[in-house]
Amino acid sequence: MKIYNKWMKNSYEIVVATIAFGLGIDKPDVRFVIHFSLPKTIEDLYQQAGRAGRDGEPATCIVLYRLSDYLKHTGFAKSKKDVQGASDVLNYSLNLEKCRHALIGFHFEEDNNIQCKSMCDNCLRSTKPESFSLKRACTEIYKTINDAKKKEVDLTLIKLLDSWLKLYKVQILKEDAEYIIAHLLSNKVLKEEKCYTSYNVICYIKNAYETVPEHGLDVQMIRNAALRRYLGPPSMEIPHSRKRKLEDRDEASTSNTSKVIVINN
Repeated sequence: MKIYNKWMKNSYEIVVATIAFGLGIDKPDVRFVIHFSLPKTIEDLYQQAGRAGRDGEPATCIVLYRLSDYLKHTGFAKSKKDVQGASDVLNYSLNLEKCRHALIGFHFEEDNNIQCKSMCDNCLRSTKPESFSLKRACTEIYKTINDAKKKEVDLTLIKLLDSWLKLYKVQILKEDAEYIIAHLLSNKVLKEEKCYTSYNVICYIKNAYETVPEHGLDVQMIRNAALRRYLGPPSMEIPHSRKRKLEDRDEASTSNTSKVIVINN
């Protein structure tokens, strides 16, 4: 209560606390809320982030998370609704393209065409994400899991990351590798298998199919040199030589209809 009172009087500018601290608080001039892990649901995120900016002035909400946060939530989930809630907030966090305001509006079945007017990270980002195919990565991950299965070894997230990156000498940032696995889990290309012990819940990553599927392999990611070398050019990118041919063909066309041509390499 002492800390709470000093914070309310602005003697303390920052308070580090559990989510229980924010319940029932009505302090209008909170300027930022930082989550140190992934909230359990979109509703939790919305409620907790809403503690900031109640005076109508600009405020910031930052979510710091790892994929292990999501696995922890699903591991201790008591119902399918809890699992779905964790999946929803993971999908929200993985989305690097759509306006956050629109995503939240869509979740609550409101008008998701209302944009935030360049207030969220996705709308403010100068470097836009590009679409990549995860076919190569998924093939390697499937083989890594199958090789471990033959040895009767189950792989946790950490073990899968280490085994995959080492076995195939994948030279990309570890956070990009984790993002790839998160996307494959989100798209049900990979699945989780829980093992309950007396003290903990262990989550193993498994292949969701016998062979690599054709769906769920396109992902939006921020380009960097290492990622581009590994995954190849973005799916939407047209090689210069082929682009020139398409332009020549379009110039010779008598049609007045504009078309968008997408070539998947």
